[in-house]
Amino acid sequence: MVRVEATGFKALQAFVRTLTNWLDSIPNYFDGRHGKGFAEGVNLRVKVINRRGFGYCNFQHFRLHVLIAF
Repeated sequence: MVRVEATGFKALQAFVRTLTNWLDSIPNYFDGRHGKGFAEGVNLRVKVINRRGFGYCNFQHFRLHVLIAF
């Protein structure tokens, strides 16, 4: 990191900072091909259910629609 900072290239510094921040997650993906795609898909589907419902009259109705979808 010290050698990268000495170069003065901001793009390279940002790249190294990103690698440092995600140092644990990047090798995990290549070891087991685990990503966060499934969780993102679930979140998107719940948001779509909420958006189509124009706001439910209570939480129980929203919860039932989510349970039916999954």
